[in-house]
Amino acid sequence: MMRNFIPLIFLILTLYPSLLGCSGREARDFRTFRMAVRAEPPTLDWTLATDSISFNILTNIMEGLTQYNANLKPVPALAERWEFSEDGKTLRYYLRDDVYWTDGKPVTAMDFEFSWKRLLNPTTAAQYAYFLSDVENAVEYNSGEIKDPSRVGVTAVSPHILEVRLNKPVVYFPSITTFMVTFPQREDIVKLHGDRWTNPEHIVTNGPFRLSEWHHEYKLVLKTNENFYDTRPGFDAVKIYIVEEPTTALTLYETGELDVIELPPVATRLNYVDIITDSMSVSGPSTMSGSAGRSLTLSTGRAFPAFFKVESCPRRRGFQKECSVITNKSERALILKKQKSCWPRRDIRMGKGCPPCPPCTIPATPPA
Repeated sequence: MMRNFIPLIFLILTLYPSLLGCSGREARDFRTFRMAVRAEPPTLDWTLATDSISFNILTNIMEGLTQYNANLKPVPALAERWEFSEDGKTLRYYLRDDVYWTDGKPVTAMDFEFSWKRLLNPTTAAQYAYFLSDVENAVEYNSGEIKDPSRVGVTAVSPHILEVRLNKPVVYFPSITTFMVTFPQREDIVKLHGDRWTNPEHIVTNGPFRLSEWHHEYKLVLKTNENFYDTRPGFDAVKIYIVEEPTTALTLYETGELDVIELPPVATRLNYVDIITDSMSVSGPSTMSGSAGRSLTLSTGRAFPAFFKVESCPRRRGFQKECSVITNKSERALILKKQKSCWPRRDIRMGKGCPPCPPCTIPATPPA
């Protein structure tokens, strides 16, 4: 099963020049992916997180009831299916029975009920509580008008059935449950460890990766979750360094210390051209996503940093191969080729599939 579709995060990403022989460094473990973010994640409590840095990490270590496909349609994730009542005001999610937390305990509907009611609890003060405003009595409970959480319209009918009662028919509600604030949480972990429950030694998650290390203001380390129910990620570990200055990140990339960066504006004008190689230990199928371009799945297709898709437009012809695997190392000169006109249309997008590549605006052949 493919993973969530995550919006375009980086302006331009460049991939693995050392794999083409451009670095004189000793061989490194390519099962570990190294990247940088510009700031420390404010929190990894997905009930409280509101920023993109936390979001991108959380969507690699957590999974929700539903996820987006390439066409931005909600499809099953932890819920294998869902059903609306005839009046459209009751929704039941039927959970998979093969999903486990990183500590080996099964994910249940009770974990979702606890998470949603914690989100709505006024003492939590969650900024995104309004995402559940269509749920019966959600607004009233969040505002303090009612005190009894059992009156909120979310109930674990059984370990694998979550019932949601709505104020009115809401056909788009399965789209809401793709968002991180609706992900499940373990009540025992949150109550036992309090504000420290997201520390690596305490947190339990259910996504393709688990949080292994968090050295504040320095780096985070994600490692493969051996209990993950779906396709194994394409990397064994991801090291996420906190690098505030884009120029510093660029230097680290050029010296082989990082595998992917967001280019600063000055570097962007150089129009770096990226190449995919056959040495990237690609796992998972290569799939087509629309007629305009080819999509290469490097892993299960989830968000950065362990999963990303590469789309290329078909009108570069002799300038650059269309998302094909470069096996001739003499072609490595293309990596940092400067182009005097516009940027060759190549979108790096996160998640399951990519929308069709827009019409290219570059000339059929590169400028001299």
